[in-house]
Amino acid sequence: MNIGVRLMMPVFVLGLVLVILLGSGVNRAWDALLATDASSKVSRETHALMTAEAALAAERGVANGLLLSGDGNPQAWASVRRSREEGEAALARTMTGIGLLAGQSARVAAARDSQAYAVQAVEEMRRAIDAGGASRPAAADWFAATSRRIEAVTALRRALEAEIRHEAAADRMYGVRDALAEMREFLGRERGVVNGAIAARRALDPSEVQQLGFAEGHVMGARERMLPRLALLPADVAQPVTAALAALERDFAPTRARVLQAGMSGAEWPLGAPQWWSLSTTAIDGLRAAQAAMTESLGQRLQEDGRSANIALIRDLGFLVLGVMLVAGAGWSVMRQVVRPMRGIVAALTDITAGRVETAIPAIPRKDELGALAQATRAYQQAAREAQSHAAERVAMEQRAVAARSEALIEMAGVIEHETSLAVRKVSTRAGELASMTGALSEIANRAAASAGSAADISADSRREAESAAHSTGELAKAVGEVAEQMARASRVTRDAVGLTEQGRQVFDELSGNMAEVGKVADLIADIAARTNLLALNATIEAARAGEAGKGFAVVATEVKNLAAQTARSTEEIGSRIAAIDGSAREALQVMRGVADAVGQIDQVAVAIGAAIEEQSATTRDIARAIEQLSGGVQDVAGEIDNLSVGVREGAQRADLVRSGTDEVVRAMESLGGHITGLMRSRITELDRRQEQRVQIDSGLAVEVLVDGKPIAGRIRDLSAGGARLEAAVPAHARLLRLNIPGLSPVEARVVRRDADGVGVAFDALGAMQEEALRGIIRQAGQALAA
Repeated sequence: MNIGVRLMMPVFVLGLVLVILLGSGVNRAWDALLATDASSKVSRETHALMTAEAALAAERGVANGLLLSGDGNPQAWASVRRSREEGEAALARTMTGIGLLAGQSARVAAARDSQAYAVQAVEEMRRAIDAGGASRPAAADWFAATSRRIEAVTALRRALEAEIRHEAAADRMYGVRDALAEMREFLGRERGVVNGAIAARRALDPSEVQQLGFAEGHVMGARERMLPRLALLPADVAQPVTAALAALERDFAPTRARVLQAGMSGAEWPLGAPQWWSLSTTAIDGLRAAQAAMTESLGQRLQEDGRSANIALIRDLGFLVLGVMLVAGAGWSVMRQVVRPMRGIVAALTDITAGRVETAIPAIPRKDELGALAQATRAYQQAAREAQSHAAERVAMEQRAVAARSEALIEMAGVIEHETSLAVRKVSTRAGELASMTGALSEIANRAAASAGSAADISADSRREAESAAHSTGELAKAVGEVAEQMARASRVTRDAVGLTEQGRQVFDELSGNMAEVGKVADLIADIAARTNLLALNATIEAARAGEAGKGFAVVATEVKNLAAQTARSTEEIGSRIAAIDGSAREALQVMRGVADAVGQIDQVAVAIGAAIEEQSATTRDIARAIEQLSGGVQDVAGEIDNLSVGVREGAQRADLVRSGTDEVVRAMESLGGHITGLMRSRITELDRRQEQRVQIDSGLAVEVLVDGKPIAGRIRDLSAGGARLEAAVPAHARLLRLNIPGLSPVEARVVRRDADGVGVAFDALGAMQEEALRGIIRQAGQALAA
């Protein structure tokens, strides 16, 4: 809900309450006017019904007297017809007017419907009366039928009066008028009954007495019901009724009492039928005149009520129009003086917040809160201008710092690549030299093995000769000579073996020295890795200081740090391999030393054999013993030669292992060099790309990822013109993706890294329109983040 609605809401609510209150007054005044109008119409119609009642009562009484007396006076019957016509005409007019009244109840409708039945019974008797002669109805039947007819009219009149809601004075007037009508009706019945008895010159029968008592009860009840209401009416309104009642008591009541007493006692009637009719008619006409006066007063009262209701309606309508105008004026004033200036200020603040600091601020030359708000808005605009200028300067400084850090990191990466490549080449060179030395050592070991085999063959021959000497002493000299010759040859072979063993020992010593040099190179690589790790740590610190702009450098520094750790591990592996090779070389050296010792022993044995041969010419007694010693010596020589062969074979195997390890070292260093070079170059390219603006999207941007044509739901967490970090269940084998980004045509993306938070993708083939649209999305995201 905006401020305009909030400010206008109290005005509208108060205006609505005022309009409702004034509208309620208008509605009450209108209802009062309608009620007064309806009451006036009902008053006219009911007065007409009373006129019809009086005329029908006159018809009933005159006809009843004529029927009882049997008088055929045409003038009298003509008077009956005139009364009938007067009553029916008034009733016909009234029925037409009643039909025009709206909203009639069921009671009024039932009273209207009952008129038809009552009229039907009376009409048959009227036709018989008009026909004359013996067909005329009995007086009692006529009196009862016409009374029912009058009662039906009275019921209709009372139903109409009950339909209207009256104020107290009007209600009392209606009550007085109804009581006068009731007195008039039952005095008329009394007039008819007594007139018939007088005309018939007879006393009243019991049924007639009962009728008169019933009529007297109604007259007295109506009088008692009327007097309290009459006392509450104004004197000028009550005066005609009071005068009529006084005349009734003064002029008619004494004569009426004497006539009724005579009729009930059977005495002679004190006056004739014409006199009675005239006297009672005069009294009834007085009541009828009072009734007419009350009707006139009621009409005047209703007219006054109508004028008052009309004045109240006009007054309330005026108040309603004035209230609506006041509410509309208050609303217009609030809109013009408060809401419209505030909307202008809000629009200006919105533009300033969006970066449009040169927007125009509405002038409000006032000293109230809105004027102060406008001044504060201008101050905020000036502060926003200064902040925008400072922000531009800060962005320029950050861009320069980013460029400097980028150059430093690129230079550092070049140094790392150069130093690492140099170290790898040195290690590869040393490993190649080691492989060459190992090959020479293997060749020497093979030659030593061949010499040992020859010595073994010679030892076998000497043993066979010694055995032949044991069997044939006759050939001792020849055998001794041959033995001497063979021993000379064995001596030369053993001396050759000693020389070869010494060469092998020198080769292994040189190999050990080369292993030490390789260890130094490995230490150099480890030192470079440590320095690289230190540089990566410094770069990470600098990237953290740079904040959002240094996120790309933080990633590169992390990769360099990981590379340094990998280099350290590779160096440790090379050191372990070199240590293994050095251990193998030392074991081979020990074996070569054993071989040298064995060869020395062979040489000593050969010397001993020569001494024995020289001594055999001096003493033949020791021939057998010498031959036995020669045989044992030959066996020892054969055993040592076997040991020499085994040692030489082990030395050759160790040399093969050294050569295989050296080859692995060469391949590992070549792979390490290629990996470091490729990684440095790819990270430098990534560094160049990350100089693009990158925004963090905390809530994530929903995208559709297509992998081998299958859609996968995902969200982009940060975005730049060169790539994005994507949260999606991308299969491990996927390398190329297609992203459906809202507001952008499908984008081809390449997976460049994977981690626990998702995958990093690079945009390698953006078109010009795609790149422009992507930059627009990045700017919108950046503005939303700043807001």
